[in-house]
Amino acid sequence: MRHRRALALVTLLLSGLVAVAGCGSQRTTTPGALQVVATTTQVADLARTIAGDRADVVQLLQPGTDAHEYEPTSSDLAAIADADLVLANGAGLDTWIDKLHDSSGSTARIVQTTQGIAIRRGTDGPDPHVWMDPTLAAQMVATIGEA
Repeated sequence: MRHRRALALVTLLLSGLVAVAGCGSQRTTTPGALQVVATTTQVADLARTIAGDRADVVQLLQPGTDAHEYEPTSSDLAAIADADLVLANGAGLDTWIDKLHDSSGSTARIVQTTQGIAIRRGTDGPDPHVWMDPTLAAQMVATIGEA
């Protein structure tokens, strides 16, 4: 029963992701909204779906950008500096977020959305693509929701 609910939640969220798939990192501020920075497109899409209009979500990585080749911009640092919350994928995918956070002077909490998830090992080490498994994605959703 629990797995069915988790699968239904992930299916609903993935449906919502289709609606926001074209969203980028344009900074908008809604009065009273939580300012959230997400490192990856997947984490940003989940955060947007969960928060709705209660948060303005800025994603650092754009579609097609390799997390290992990411080069921060001044607007990325400004977004982190102004953030109330920073959401990282974790699992070794976006290790650069700690340095950016420190450089920005931000006091926002960083949440690793894969915390508590047993990360599978791939041929090249830990596989950070947790969102590909609906059950694990549901755990990420719960972590984001709690944050």
